[in-house]
Amino acid sequence: MKPIKEDSILKIISYLEKHLGKDSFLIADHWDADMCAIGLTHPTGEPLIYISNYNKPTDTFYVEIEKTGSSDSKICFETVSKERLLIICKEQFASGAGLPT
Repeated sequence: MKPIKEDSILKIISYLEKHLGKDSFLIADHWDADMCAIGLTHPTGEPLIYISNYNKPTDTFYVEIEKTGSSDSKICFETVSKERLLIICKEQFASGAGLPT
């Protein structure tokens, strides 16, 4: 079931499902009251990728990658295109591993 979110968030989820496969990530909607944000995780639960389009131009996003148990547990990207978001998700979900170096 798709979450109730702003249209561009639903579109980016569909875009990522199309390019990564529906089974490559899970929706982790810890922000159900925020229509402009969504979380995605590798099926193992890590990392968490927080995506928001609040106050962003069309097809651009604020992105945070979080991983527990690491001294470098969070990395933020202020403005990310959907193409760059796809690359970030591919890198993070390929192994369920940590933050980019």
